[in-house]
Amino acid sequence: MHYASMLIRSHTQIVADAGEAALVAAGVSRFTAQSWRKRNSIPARHWALFIRLGVTTVDELAAAVIAQAAA
Repeated sequence: MHYASMLIRSHTQIVADAGEAALVAAGVSRFTAQSWRKRNSIPARHWALFIRLGVTTVDELAAAVIAQAAA
């Protein structure tokens, strides 16, 4: 495994790190947040929310997609 890939959180981890309460407060339904976590996929149209919350960057979100596709 390449060292850099160990530093990239999955979308599942990013959703967990954001916290369900913060996502619900931002207008995301609890069930939507759970679905993103379960599928390990945050739709790109919602990435800005996670960036605004200070949870991640666009680079990390994109790298997680690439890492998952390569796995």
